[in-house]
Amino acid sequence: MKYFVTAICLMVASFSSIAKADGWTFCDGCATKAQFQNAAVGWMTHTGDEEVEVGNRVTGVVYRVSVSASQNPGVPAAAPVAPMTTSSTVAVNDTGVVNDSVDISQTQAVGGPLYVTVNWSLAESAQFNLEFMKMVSLYKKEAIWVPAPPGDGGFGSFSGMDQESVDNLVFLTYTSANPSWQHDEINGNLLESLMNALEIAMGKGPTVCVVFNNGDSACFQLNPIDPRNAIRYINGTAKDANGHKLPDSPGGVGGGGSFSTTVQHSGVDVLLFTTPGSAHWLSCGYVGGVLIECTEE
Repeated sequence: MKYFVTAICLMVASFSSIAKADGWTFCDGCATKAQFQNAAVGWMTHTGDEEVEVGNRVTGVVYRVSVSASQNPGVPAAAPVAPMTTSSTVAVNDTGVVNDSVDISQTQAVGGPLYVTVNWSLAESAQFNLEFMKMVSLYKKEAIWVPAPPGDGGFGSFSGMDQESVDNLVFLTYTSANPSWQHDEINGNLLESLMNALEIAMGKGPTVCVVFNNGDSACFQLNPIDPRNAIRYINGTAKDANGHKLPDSPGGVGGGGSFSTTVQHSGVDVLLFTTPGSAHWLSCGYVGGVLIECTEE
């Protein structure tokens, strides 16, 4: 029974480390504990108590920081309880959970000065950091281009596409290119919050662009929480074989303003597809208005 209780405590500690943070911010220049704490202070824009994950997208190090904010100097909104920790679930910095009680004044957009107290901070586990970097890598990657299966009726054109067929193609294409994008410690609301923060910071989510059988092309974004069933068209990316924009499909997501595609002809029967910043082109043979085959250049 003693061992059973210990196991339950470890599980509770692990889930505490996973689920309690209220948001994410990034500090790619942070190296010391104090720098991560200062980034958390900068993230706080309202009174109250919050926990924020602060991630360095270069080194992969993540700290979870508890902060309290008040409009009265030296008076935190409350005294948050430090999280349960074990050596198996988190790599605790220095001598463990710290109570620095550092008051830092910031200017709030509304309401005057905001005084933020750092209650405690801890370094996340190596596994947590690894999963964080996997997600960063997904959002950094160039869009992947894939041709539709020739002659497949579900891919005749963008306007006539079969959504389930496109979902499956996009999911399989991205999974084959990124076989280790699964996540265990970062999940649920914490994963969704990280995805939103990365999309805002990097301008797009994990993206696959499809070339249809008639030469139409369009890009789709995956949701890593539910990648097979939550694939969404990116507004503004659908174009015909001549590079002219096509009407967006219902249910599309934003992104077309900062993310676009290029379609150009090379010779009579060759179409080239790419996205800004990409070092690769998808070259497609196109005869009599029908896609024949594509190769990456």
